[in-house]
Amino acid sequence: MEARIPIADGLRSISEQETNPKLRAVIEEVAGQIEAGNSVTDALNQHRDVFGEVYIETIRAAETSGNMVKVLGRLAEMLERQYESNKNIKGALIYPICVLIAMVLGSTFLMIFVIPKFTTMYATKTPASRAASRARCWLGWRRCLSGSTSPIRTSRGP
Repeated sequence: MEARIPIADGLRSISEQETNPKLRAVIEEVAGQIEAGNSVTDALNQHRDVFGEVYIETIRAAETSGNMVKVLGRLAEMLERQYESNKNIKGALIYPICVLIAMVLGSTFLMIFVIPKFTTMYATKTPASRAASRARCWLGWRRCLSGSTSPIRTSRGP
């Protein structure tokens, strides 16, 4: 708009650079309707699902007030900020998603491979060895809770 290029020509230039074929078709259709004499708002209004109500109504107000250059500049800035925000949010979510996937894979590995091996190992033990294991665990917890880290008890005398 500031370059004094007609809107339809600018839209056609944008459509040539667009890689998304659906969006390219919408832009070309809007440019065709503007060239046919429709207002920008009427041309965009037929694609409300693409441009959104706020965007269309903002352009309607710009057409009415004659501030099209200023409003289109602000809309462009808004879209750029929105794009950057979405990009930052996606970037921030990558690490937690990777951690979650690693946790699920690790848990699955444990449930499928490790726990069944422990189950068969403990099933083959005799009751006497199970009791000895329980006693060692109990003594270990008792030492841990009492603050002792040494397996050998030292004398506390003078």
